[in-house]
Amino acid sequence: MKTSYKRLLQIISILLLLFIPWMPTWSCGPENAVDDYRFVMFEPQLSRFPGLGDLNYNYHLNVLRDGDPQKKDYQRNCREWQQELGGRLTDIYNIQYEMAPDDFLYAYRHHAWENSKGNSFLQALLKPANLSFLDYMAFAKQVEFSQFGDYDPWQTGDDNGGQEQAEILYSAGKQAFAKTTNTFLKERYAFQLEKLMYYGAGRRERDSLVPFYDRYLKGHATIVADWGLLYYANMQHNPLMATKLLCETFERSEEKKAFIYNKLRGKDLDTLLQREPNIPVAWFIRGLKNPGRALPVIQALHGIAPRSKYLPMLVVREVNKVEDWLMSPAVLGFNSRLKVNEYEMKRNRSDYTTPDTTYEYYAQKNRRNDLAYLRIVRGYLESIVSKADSNHILYALAVAHLYNMDGEYAKAAACLKNLDTRNNILFRRQWITEDILASMHIADIKSDSVKNVFGAQLNELIKLGASVSKPEFESEYDEDLVENGFSYLLLLLSRQYEKQQDIVTAGLLFQKANVLVNGYYGWTLDDDTTKISYRKIAYFDQHATPEDLERLLAFKRSKQHTAFEKFIMPKVWAPEDFYRDVQLSLLVRQQRFEEALMVAERMDKYFWRDNYEYSAYLTHKYIGSADFLVPGEKLKHASYTIASKRAILKDIVLLRDSLKLAPQNAVLYYRMGNALYNISFGGRCWMLANYGKGYGRSGDYDYRPGWQEYDHNELNRRHQANYYKCEAAMCMYRKALANGQGQKELCAKVLLMMSVCDKDRADYVRERKYSDLPIYKYNLAGDDAPYHSHYLDVLKKKYGHTNMYAESKMMCPDVH
Repeated sequence: MKTSYKRLLQIISILLLLFIPWMPTWSCGPENAVDDYRFVMFEPQLSRFPGLGDLNYNYHLNVLRDGDPQKKDYQRNCREWQQELGGRLTDIYNIQYEMAPDDFLYAYRHHAWENSKGNSFLQALLKPANLSFLDYMAFAKQVEFSQFGDYDPWQTGDDNGGQEQAEILYSAGKQAFAKTTNTFLKERYAFQLEKLMYYGAGRRERDSLVPFYDRYLKGHATIVADWGLLYYANMQHNPLMATKLLCETFERSEEKKAFIYNKLRGKDLDTLLQREPNIPVAWFIRGLKNPGRALPVIQALHGIAPRSKYLPMLVVREVNKVEDWLMSPAVLGFNSRLKVNEYEMKRNRSDYTTPDTTYEYYAQKNRRNDLAYLRIVRGYLESIVSKADSNHILYALAVAHLYNMDGEYAKAAACLKNLDTRNNILFRRQWITEDILASMHIADIKSDSVKNVFGAQLNELIKLGASVSKPEFESEYDEDLVENGFSYLLLLLSRQYEKQQDIVTAGLLFQKANVLVNGYYGWTLDDDTTKISYRKIAYFDQHATPEDLERLLAFKRSKQHTAFEKFIMPKVWAPEDFYRDVQLSLLVRQQRFEEALMVAERMDKYFWRDNYEYSAYLTHKYIGSADFLVPGEKLKHASYTIASKRAILKDIVLLRDSLKLAPQNAVLYYRMGNALYNISFGGRCWMLANYGKGYGRSGDYDYRPGWQEYDHNELNRRHQANYYKCEAAMCMYRKALANGQGQKELCAKVLLMMSVCDKDRADYVRERKYSDLPIYKYNLAGDDAPYHSHYLDVLKKKYGHTNMYAESKMMCPDVH
């Protein structure tokens, strides 16, 4: 099975995100398909040009792979043959385009047609009256073979042909062309000869290609005349005429569009349009080649051809640009991959102190400029919206979308009134999308009535073909394919419910959306049907409260659900114990250990042994021990026989209860400090509090800020005091010192652990510090000298004579 490009990237991302014990995981974020970083809600399919889907606004704007994926030209050719000879269209297509040249030519030479006896078109060709058509088909197949350098596929000898064989083929074609009197065959032989001339088989007569086309094909209403126009255009000596004819060929032929688009240069089109500004197709191609602001092209095209079939695609692309530039950073957290990076162009590379050297300065400046441009585009579209215009529904939908992007939701809703889209699936889908987008901001979305409307609309979108699934990519050039804006609609709806503090609805919608955002929410290769995966709990891990998890479980158990609730439910729920574990983790982060233990006691005692990554990252040694971090630490407590948060929490609660009974006991404070350190970022049982270890920063090559806290970024900000800065552990160690006077060996251990906590805190602060620097100075993050904790100085000064210190000098590089 061929592995898709996107799937390969996701596998690599997963491997990069494997949890590595004892050390930070520096990460740049996932390497996903480029258009996964882009916000797209205004559907590119509204352009009505499926054959030019590659040229919808995307990262690979300069490449058109196939201008005729629906094979319209081939079908047109088959219809012309059908009109001439009869036969079923499928049979004609089979002989023309699915039967290999060497297979056809072998059968032709040996009269071996047994494998195609039932083909109606072949039967027509084999009639005595039609043998000249059969001869032509054999000649055309041979020319087709010749395009790949094989001029004589059914004879032995020089299998690769060569110039002599090419000229023999050209000569045979000339004879057949001169002999035939049938107009249909005359045109087709003329096309084959023109092609041979162009590619060099008739090189002595190549200069006669232009007059030959003028005489035999120019002005003919047949597919071969339209195909032949490409070679005619390329043989023009006048570059301006060549560009004009290429534009004409682009309009007349689907198959040749890819070659023409990739060949034409923007400056050639500019020259043509300066001389002859009334060529709609030239404006269209020029607009397609502009990755920036192309409203002047739209205005020029509308001025000369207000009902042009090309206008929808240019309008859709312009709307897609604006929403990418504005919404990709705001909603997804990614900068536009296509936007000209003003930061890189205009920042002062030598000045690291002035405020305008930060990326944020230019990001805000770009946003203001883009928002102003959005309003200009919207104003122009409003000026041309007219029911008399064939594109008026598209323009009205675009205006509504731009109002929604601008936060003018009431105006967006007004644009949708009296707009009848029932007869067009794409228009109806976009209308519903805009209506939901406006309603989620101006209606009471927590009310049952609004949820009922949302449920009906979302289900209608599904029936109309909307989907949250991503296409499977077979190559990197398929990355620009985006099905529709349904996923982004669900993401925005999730954000609105989050603002209303309905975390259960928000989380299930977020999971349903399946959108890549700038944060770690787990990854899947396809539709996530795995019951135990971080993706199932990611949103709730990062945004929920313990009480939200109770509500989630109640929702899961409920037997009665509305249409909206049925829609947001996952296809596959995680086991209840997995959601309980999230609840437990949230309580641990808040140091509500007694409540966390109560949750753990309601769970299967083997849950942590058998699921997720718990077995690898839950300590099997006593939680109150510093273990190898402190020399001579002797464990008097039995190790945990299996991975068990319940067992660990029991010990933490026991320590806390013991301290209540013996509040002056320095040893208990030391052990409690160790326990709190062990469930912090640097400890050996961090998975009691977290599901992933690490905080990432951008690579030096990456000018898209935002990955600095890739792993669990929201969690990092809310729980950095205890998890990254070890403040809770340090509090216990200070109390151990205060109560441990006279216990020199113990105090030495405490100070050593305080130095460990201090260093972890310093590392985190340093990374956060450099994350906020201008991007070009970010690589200086590694230039700092190794951090030296002053607690080591205190350790040496006060307890340098202890056995613990002597052992530490031998075992610990920092102490040494």
